Amino acid sequence: MEENAVSPEMWIALAGMLVLLLGVAGAAIVYNLKLNAKLVHQFRLLSEKFELELTIPEATMGGIYRRSPTLYGRCRGHEMSIFPKGYGLDNTRQTDVAVRITTRANAKLHLTLAKRNLAGKLGQVGRLKEVRTGDASFDDVFSLKCNDAEAAKQLFDETWRAKVAAEWPKEDSFLTLQDSILTHLKMGLPYDDAARQEIEAMTEFCLDLSDYL
Repeated sequence: MEENAVSPEMWIALAGMLVLLLGVAGAAIVYNLKLNAKLVHQFRLLSEKFELELTIPEATMGGIYRRSPTLYGRCRGHEMSIFPKGYGLDNTRQTDVAVRITTRANAKLHLTLAKRNLAGKLGQVGRLKEVRTGDASFDDVFSLKCNDAEAAKQLFDETWRAKVAAEWPKEDSFLTLQDSILTHLKMGLPYDDAARQEIEAMTEFCLDLSDYL
């Protein structure tokens, strides 16, 4: 027998490893397809609630690869969209949900609002200055930054500070206003009813704020 010949035991081991790898890959594909189906279902419910057009991208790679659904349309007089935020190469890593709504706010007004945690700080990267409203119970929890401190204080008055404190999502999120467009980004995709309801609440909050701006 040649020294470099592969023994039957080694062939069996290699075949076993190949079967295992194929099994893991197959399980991962099935799992991702199930997640996508759940996401589409929750976005369909969001579409019905806010009367937005649901777009489900066509599957590729023989139906294996499916992009996340998106919503677009008008609600309460505002142009708006709800979509999974993409990162990385070709926006393929989608882990957050964004609600984007047009407003009548001054296009020069730029602000961000987030909780004082790591995710909030990352969302507030920029050169905007910190604004203290004078309400310690609000300022100690939320970080408000704006290029017009007085406008920010007028916007987030006592009524709106209380509304923010009561309705802000439990999961990490941050809000921005730039070029008259209000965007609220929340970590996590809505695969179940509870997560979808948080998106609904966040959308209602953004619509109310858009009406106010």
